[in-house]
Amino acid sequence: MKNNVTFPATEDGFAEAHRQQQTEFHSISIHPSALRILLAEGPAFAANMYYKTSNNVFSHLFGTPPDSAGKKKTVPLAHRKAGIFGTPIAAFGCTEEQSRGSLHMHSLFWGGLTPSMLQAVGGIPILARHIASAINRTVMAQLQPEIHVRYLLRDLHNESPAHAALFKCNNPVTEKRKFIQDFQRTVDLSNVHCVADSASQHT
Repeated sequence: MKNNVTFPATEDGFAEAHRQQQTEFHSISIHPSALRILLAEGPAFAANMYYKTSNNVFSHLFGTPPDSAGKKKTVPLAHRKAGIFGTPIAAFGCTEEQSRGSLHMHSLFWGGLTPSMLQAVGGIPILARHIASAINRTVMAQLQPEIHVRYLLRDLHNESPAHAALFKCNNPVTEKRKFIQDFQRTVDLSNVHCVADSASQHT
């Protein structure tokens, strides 16, 4: 730290340096391996950022703040504000540690249809098909084949492109096509990975 008006006190072009895939910024190595070392040396900061991110996802995207976010009161279903997956009924998340020490979460979300309703209609084929159709219209977990091919080629050549979070996101309403491309790029760069105990890739 030199003063209060230049990097690292301010962003001062740090994100742009990442977008250009520079390896050094203001005499500080920003190569991915160097950044992982910095992260390992300051795990409390990484955990705090993870905590804030997961709180924001549950509170603003899912529409159901986690219990750790503060005092929570039960809001009648008819008065609940819908999240990106519909009106929140319940949500649960489990935090796990990756091999390199960073944290990630697996989440379950019930929106619009209660768990008891899903369980009740699960054995009735005609109702189950309609329920599945309604859910699929809300969430579609699918990537174009070329995205997987692109990922495999990068992995084969050991390439590390700039992280998707460094790019400005387009408006999903006024620039829908560009927003879909933003979404696919984010999943492509961040969520396509191999599971250690299997050969399958998933998002």
